[in-house]
Amino acid sequence: MNRWILVTRIVTCGVHVADADDGVVSVLPCRPTIACTAEIVPGGTVELEVGWAQRRASESPTNSALALAKVSLTDHVQLQLGTNNVVSSQGGAMDTLDGVFVGPKIVLVDQTDRAPAIAVSALVSTPTRDGDAAVIRTTDLNLWAYASKDLPWMHADFNVGFDVLSVDDHPALQELVALSLSRDVGHGVGAMLEGYAFWNGGPYAEHDAGVLSGLTYAITPRVMFDGGFDVSLYRDSRNVTLFAGVTFVPYTSVARHVTSGVAAL
Repeated sequence: MNRWILVTRIVTCGVHVADADDGVVSVLPCRPTIACTAEIVPGGTVELEVGWAQRRASESPTNSALALAKVSLTDHVQLQLGTNNVVSSQGGAMDTLDGVFVGPKIVLVDQTDRAPAIAVSALVSTPTRDGDAAVIRTTDLNLWAYASKDLPWMHADFNVGFDVLSVDDHPALQELVALSLSRDVGHGVGAMLEGYAFWNGGPYAEHDAGVLSGLTYAITPRVMFDGGFDVSLYRDSRNVTLFAGVTFVPYTSVARHVTSGVAAL
């Protein structure tokens, strides 16, 4: 998977709010940050994400729309299917459905008062278009590990990963590391700050590193909007990426607690 696409890739957003202990399911966005949470929504829950990103460089801006579907089969196993290019456009040219990724995410250890949650994922990214105009041109294997912890005054997500690019033809290894910090500032608003870096990748990926910042707003526990910017530390690949999106839970089998004969909202 090409690195600049990963700027809008699956990854956790501003505020950690999921807790089904009281029967209320809350979203756990996998975008727009690079670092993703180690935790998933409860088993029997479907979570959807849609977003927009504009990558600005020396050439004309590149716009892309992404979509991600996550189905938690159990409280510890989730299947993810998505694309970072539902629609992409640059200089008047437009393409649709350029590349898809699919794979499982497995929570190995739940978070405790002293220890973080730990998870791993294995996603396969594959092209869906031919020709030089295609953004995703190689079949890649993305192996990531996640650690997440609620700290005093903030939530932290730390990721390390290895992306095996072009697994079927002269593969190359790309390494990554990312740390995201987020905080609930009240009234449904959250703030996030992240630093990350990708390196190596042979001829298939550009080096990249950046600092990402943004805000989130949860109108309900099951619907969260986000927006912000990602400033590149390597200006030879891009200058800044702007993003916005929404994450929502359209379905869950988690039962709500009932109070005084009325379903709690």
